[in-house]
Amino acid sequence: MERRILDGGRFATTQWSIVRTASSAPDPARLDALDYLLRCYCPALVEYVKRQFRFDEDQANDMVHGFVEDRVLTKNLLAHASEDRGKFRTFLLQSFRSYTLDQIRFSQRHIRSPSGGFTTLDQACAEFDTTEPQDHQAVFDDGFARQVIAEAIHRTHQKCLADNAPEIWEILYARALAPHLEDIPPETYSNLANELELKDMAEAHNKLASGKRMFKKFFKMVVEEFAADENELEEELRYLRGFFDS
Repeated sequence: MERRILDGGRFATTQWSIVRTASSAPDPARLDALDYLLRCYCPALVEYVKRQFRFDEDQANDMVHGFVEDRVLTKNLLAHASEDRGKFRTFLLQSFRSYTLDQIRFSQRHIRSPSGGFTTLDQACAEFDTTEPQDHQAVFDDGFARQVIAEAIHRTHQKCLADNAPEIWEILYARALAPHLEDIPPETYSNLANELELKDMAEAHNKLASGKRMFKKFFKMVVEEFAADENELEEELRYLRGFFDS
């Protein structure tokens, strides 16, 4: 059987103490904290601007890099973030969306509309904005959820390798993860038992149960790292479980 290994990098814990360090501490602590946060959220920002404004990969990456350079590094955006203003990723999204719209408005000032004359600034932005206002957070949260799930999968995979239990990973992926991630039917217990040279299908079933317990543990662990308190943890768990089950 071909070994199934998760592609992509890891991302780290985001806590308000990290945000404060990233906005105020002297180097190198500030740079480490900034790197920590950017690895957490930049992939979701890239996916957001691709979906929301129909940018291609290069345009999306350029927009995110510009936002980081101008707002995060030069203007120290993170100094304005606070627990009192809600979730950090909501604050980040609002700031990034404002920056993106400013850039679109600036670029559209010198572009003549196809029908003649200049478009208004609102029309220029609306041309790129493809979802209703209330959907902006949902679009970004979707990308963030994918990162959380990817990290939980990554940790599960690494644990299986560390425990010298690759068959648990193979069965978990084939039966529980691949159907969601790749939209394919789950592999049969019979095929898995034969391919992995297990004693019988019951052994395959037991290993799947072990894999599911492992994944659930890491899933909750990752979500806890991003939650500010117990209420937010429960809210995040409900959302992410629904995302994974959909």
